Amino acid sequence: MSMVAYDWDGSDIVISCRSQASKYMNASRNPAVMFAVPDDLDNLTVSGTAICHDGGALRDQLTERLRDRLADGYTWASTMLNAELETGLDDAGRVIIQITPSAVSLLKLQG
Repeated sequence: MSMVAYDWDGSDIVISCRSQASKYMNASRNPAVMFAVPDDLDNLTVSGTAICHDGGALRDQLTERLRDRLADGYTWASTMLNAELETGLDDAGRVIIQITPSAVSLLKLQG
């Protein structure tokens, strides 16, 4: 697992990463994925199916969606994605993993 910035719009989760990232290569080979969101001692886990976008208009649109989401509170990440959109996502090796959830579980530790 690794930390990532993401956007959840109520129907899917969008993650941007480099094409050489293990998460992208693994999701490309096996679209059955899990996504975890830790919050202190609590943990939200999403199981779902990944679609990997390595080019095209949809990859660009999903990157813009994520950039816009990150603009509120994560300006460094939003600025980076904006620069890569301007110079070209292909040149930056930027790809998108889009996850459609099939199950969600919340583990709340009692203490």
